[in-house]
Amino acid sequence: MEKQWGPSTLARGSGYSRPLLPVILLKEYVYCPRYAYYRLFIERDFTTESMWDAKKFTINHILSALGSIKGKTLAQVKVRSLKLGLQGVVDLVILHNGHAKVIEAKLLTKLSRRSLRDRYAHIIAQAGAYAMCVEESLKTPASELGFIGNDYKVLWMPLSPWIRRLVEEATRGLHDIYRTEEPPPPSHSAKCNYCCYRDICWDH
Repeated sequence: MEKQWGPSTLARGSGYSRPLLPVILLKEYVYCPRYAYYRLFIERDFTTESMWDAKKFTINHILSALGSIKGKTLAQVKVRSLKLGLQGVVDLVILHNGHAKVIEAKLLTKLSRRSLRDRYAHIIAQAGAYAMCVEESLKTPASELGFIGNDYKVLWMPLSPWIRRLVEEATRGLHDIYRTEEPPPPSHSAKCNYCCYRDICWDH
């Protein structure tokens, strides 16, 4: 398959040369590596349904869900990590006492602590990747991740070693796909029934 170069950037300098892939693709990889493969080599538009939904809301809606905030808030922050080879735009970053908190809004999704650690682990990976990009871009350590679902309540989670490992392992897998252009093995599950690539996937 032909690479779609639009969503990626080649970072160069100081002997460094590596594509910066969208963080959204890392989320898709954790959800399903094969889905990420098709998104990488077929799709040109990386806008998801939840991203379109977020366009209907203003930053004030997210701030309202957060309530009283201590520190400086930055909205729609462009970040990247040369170490991970990722780039993206963070919904909201809160800077306070020398630390950063990353807010990820999923306004179409009902979230809970249990669902985040289970069926929505890919959302944790996305927020974790953004936080690690924030650390590198803003030169500020990230301490917490905040998730806002369709109930407009915030679920806080520390940026733990487990989340960092999840991001690092998924990043290696995603870049392996990019480098080799080889599809990961299929893994059939209930979510395949809702996948837009199921006909292509099941035929290969």
